[in-house]
Amino acid sequence: MPKMDGAELYERLQQERPGLADRVIFLSGDITHLASRGLAEVSRDRVLVKPVELVELERRIAAFVREKAA
Repeated sequence: MPKMDGAELYERLQQERPGLADRVIFLSGDITHLASRGLAEVSRDRVLVKPVELVELERRIAAFVREKAA
């Protein structure tokens, strides 16, 4: 993203739209960056590390949607 990274977007969502922040799944090539930004409390099931298999991405999204719908 040209103007901010995913961690910054997540922080802004937490402040301005917490309901949307609860729906974020991170896809990152640098998981240490999330932790260094103070986002270590983000559940591991909401973080995928690149490269990720499409099947795993689909599985995680489906599980996440089911969890949020319950």
